[in-house]
Formats: sequence, C-alpha cells, structure tokens
Amino acid sequence: MERVAGPTALKIVHWVHIVVSFLIVVAVFVEVALLEQILCHLEDGFQMAWKRFVTLFLSGGCTLF
Repeated sequence: MERVAGPTALKIVHWVHIVVSFLIVVAVFVEVALLEQILCHLEDGFQMAWKRFVTLFLSGGCTLF
C-alpha cells in the first residue's frame, strides 16, 4: 500500500516552495545589481583607456602609421 502525504507534509512542501521561490527572486535581483556594477566599472575603465590612447596619439607619443 502506498502512503499518501498528509496535510502537514503538504503545508511544509508549500512553504518550502514559497521560500525557495523568494530566494531565487532575491538572487536574480542581486545578480543583476552586481552585473550592472561590473559593467559600469568596465565602461569607466574603457573610457579611461580610450582617453589615455587619444591623449598619447595627439601628443605624438603613439604612432600608428
């Protein structure tokens, strides 16, 4: 004979599902925020490198041709 889950077990499974779903949503928001910060730092670094290159190129310190 198979055992059928009682109402207490179903309530536990229900609340575990709610908690896990909430944690997944929080993890997605944290991941998006961290990714946004990383991209901002990369963009700032790229802008600084580009400005440095243009400054060197215009001052004659860097020749391409």
